[in-house]
Amino acid sequence: MAIHENLVSAREAARILNVTPTRIAFLCRQGRFENAEKIGSGWIIPLEAVMTHKRLSPGAKPRGYKDKEYLMQIKAEASSFKEDVSHD
Repeated sequence: MAIHENLVSAREAARILNVTPTRIAFLCRQGRFENAEKIGSGWIIPLEAVMTHKRLSPGAKPRGYKDKEYLMQIKAEASSFKEDVSHD
């Protein structure tokens, strides 16, 4: 049930987008829903903002993914270097 015909709660937005209310609150804090308002401990979101919300593409990697990959590569190189030095 909509709070107002043009507004929905975080729980209703979560049902529409098939995500958790916690995810909706996170997106609201990031400003991903235009004109979303925090009321007490909940969020009120314009229905239009929910309906036009753009998700990340299925192949999108989370932030920091490349950094982690690079860090793993550096660690592998360092480990290899340590082995080479210890054999000399």
